[in-house]
Amino acid sequence: MATPDPWRPASWSSTTRTRRPSTSPNGRWTGSTTTSRARRTRTPGRCSPIFRDWVPYTGPATPAYADFSSFRPGTPTTYHLSGRDLVTSPEDVAAGKQQFLTPVAGIPTSSDPLDVLGSALPLPEVDLPGTAATWTTEALTENVDVVGSPTLDLRVTAPSAAGTQLLDVGKLVLFVKVQDVDPDGKASVVRDLVAPVRVPDAGQPFTVTLPAIVHRFAEGHSIRLVVAGGSTNYRGGLVPAQVAIPTGSSDQALTLPVVP
Repeated sequence: MATPDPWRPASWSSTTRTRRPSTSPNGRWTGSTTTSRARRTRTPGRCSPIFRDWVPYTGPATPAYADFSSFRPGTPTTYHLSGRDLVTSPEDVAAGKQQFLTPVAGIPTSSDPLDVLGSALPLPEVDLPGTAATWTTEALTENVDVVGSPTLDLRVTAPSAAGTQLLDVGKLVLFVKVQDVDPDGKASVVRDLVAPVRVPDAGQPFTVTLPAIVHRFAEGHSIRLVVAGGSTNYRGGLVPAQVAIPTGSSDQALTLPVVP
């Protein structure tokens, strides 16, 4: 029986396969060979384990892994856009409007870390004034652990884009990202993941599915939603547009898959 590798999660195991001794055509002994390989074992009805980097461990990382019985384990938790805030209760939604300008020729308007260089060239994660809209929760009173893909239900107005969107080059392009804001006010894009969006019809509601994340928003931190007109790592829309995002109805919301 193979000995489990202590440096893999509990659901990984090693198997050893030994070939039978054989002889060559001239009758000489060729011995036996042994090969090893890693084999991923699954429990029926369960998905792959996920790694939680907020769980401390010493030695093998097994305690930091968690198994879930569903492909989408998180419970949808909704944060409504309200003025410049994110609120959990529809009754607390306030009317408001944020406006920004998307750049000409799709030039970058943020200083997010460059994908091609990663942490080798750290950059401050900021958007130029007047090029993004943001909504932020109050300081969290408890940890919020997210596993899965956030979604955003949004409605924008962009009169110039409404007149040019019949052609793909004239469609409005936006960039959606979720930030973790620490108690000192420093914001960082979760896993440096951004969702570029070519808006199908400016003025009509649409839904954005962001890249999946495994992240803990710690107690005392805040969750921030950013909708920007430019990006360091993606080409924006070719035609500049004035964008307005009104709030005041509960159907404009960020939904996070939260696990216990």
